[in-house]
Amino acid sequence: MVDSIHPPAEADAPSIPVRRGPEPVRPRQRRWRRRRLNRYTGAPFVLISINLLLFATFFVWPAATGLLYSFTSYTGVGDAPWVGLANYQRLLQDDAFYSALIRTLIYTAGVVPLTIVLSLGTAVLLVTDYTKGKTVARIIFFLPWLISPIIAGVIWRWIFGENFGLVNYVITKLGGSEVAWQSNANLSMFVVIIAAAWAAPRSTCCCSSPRSRTCRPRTTRRRPWTARARGPSSAGSRCPRSRPPPSSSCC
Repeated sequence: MVDSIHPPAEADAPSIPVRRGPEPVRPRQRRWRRRRLNRYTGAPFVLISINLLLFATFFVWPAATGLLYSFTSYTGVGDAPWVGLANYQRLLQDDAFYSALIRTLIYTAGVVPLTIVLSLGTAVLLVTDYTKGKTVARIIFFLPWLISPIIAGVIWRWIFGENFGLVNYVITKLGGSEVAWQSNANLSMFVVIIAAAWAAPRSTCCCSSPRSRTCRPRTTRRRPWTARARGPSSAGSRCPRSRPPPSSSCC
């Protein structure tokens, strides 16, 4: 009679845990949190104001002053009489301006793409898990940062020297003739582009290497109730959406 009224529970029935919601926040806790947040509200504005002040002092003010002086005949001493667009008219009539403009465009077209390719390629190469000798490669890559730019210029001049350069030494040993790397305008531009592309990827690689880590697969475990609701698997692979390289690399 007792068994018919109260049947025994099944031994194999799974116990489903109850997921409780967040506890309600009391008014005192809300006021305390609001005061704590308001305490640090002005810190970002202070930090941004310092950066804006330095940027305006060393970039905006000199640029605005130079633009204003371009409409005058200021020589650095004395008054600055206003001449209007006379300086720009004389600039557009000068052949040296167009020659310098062409060299600048060639330099930009050679350095910027080469810098982007080298920096992104080196960043991916240094953060991948399947690269052998990754630590040694990092030391070798960032070692030029310890060298002064003046010393680096002397080294590049020694490498591409006309009379005692390393490249000309190898060329003469192979049976060729010496190349005028410094006196020839086209070859000197090539050497400058190579030296600039060698020096630039170090900083852009530091900006690009964290971006290349954003799409590394990682395994996440699901909780029991989510595993029953979504499917039989208890683990999944998640890969965050990769982001484009920072704008500093393109600049």
